[in-house]
Amino acid sequence: MPRNPDGLACDHNLFRLTPKDPDDMDGRVLTGILNCTVTALAKHQFGRSNVGESTLKTEVIDVSLMRVADPRQMTNQVRRRVVAALDRMARREIGHLQDDLD
Repeated sequence: MPRNPDGLACDHNLFRLTPKDPDDMDGRVLTGILNCTVTALAKHQFGRSNVGESTLKTEVIDVSLMRVADPRQMTNQVRRRVVAALDRMARREIGHLQDDLD
């Protein structure tokens, strides 16, 4: 799940999530949770095939079924660790799938 700090336009294929928790550090805690392995696996459980293409489409009804950790239940230490992990992930070099297959 990408962050959208600039508030770019969203539609039925790109959702906008706004954290209700004021201690969410500008949405980075929620973004970190939504980019964790458990959430990625849940997308495979609740997502739907996109007309035979290799990606999964996730509709609002699918997302409402997914179990996601509640950041409001986390301690400040856990929140900091989630944000630190997200920051490390954001610094990774983005490659191309084709390059990885060669």
